[in-house]
Amino acid sequence: GFPEEIKKFKECSESMRARLIKNSFEVIDKHGKNISEVEQILSEFKPDIYVIDHAQKISAKGYGNKYEALSDFVNRLQDLAIKYDVAIVLNSQINRGGEFLKGSGDLEEAADTLLFLDWVCKDDPEHEDKQEFRIEVQKQRHGACDSAIINFDARYYSFSSRVTDANRLMKVIK
Repeated sequence: GFPEEIKKFKECSESMRARLIKNSFEVIDKHGKNISEVEQILSEFKPDIYVIDHAQKISAKGYGNKYEALSDFVNRLQDLAIKYDVAIVLNSQINRGGEFLKGSGDLEEAADTLLFLDWVCKDDPEHEDKQEFRIEVQKQRHGACDSAIINFDARYYSFSSRVTDANRLMKVIK
């Protein structure tokens, strides 16, 4: 029930807090990164994982259009991931009604794994299950593709499993 979820959330929060204290964690909040700035960060901080949010915010200076800039950025990110032995997670918002990753440069082609995340009631306010959150593995270079439904509680920004689907999905992602 609900008290169990609160207990799990507190345990998870404490565990995450301990991990963050033990390990270094740096947030750099600046829009429009270019590839040189990314490489400087990778060189200086030597992270194990580097996350870039909202791929479409990268700088298009010196390119004919955003598509060309994003394609070049993605291809050069691959080179940097290899050079600095870092996992790079590039987040991108897609047009829900449009083509698959339309205008996204080489995102689909370059990615090892593509995950689609969808909080169902956000797009369909009439949807009865307000906690239904879908995860779809659209591409997995080294394994199978699958999907799962998990719970999302917006009040606490917390996710919890619908046990069978979440366990099945974790086997696919690994």
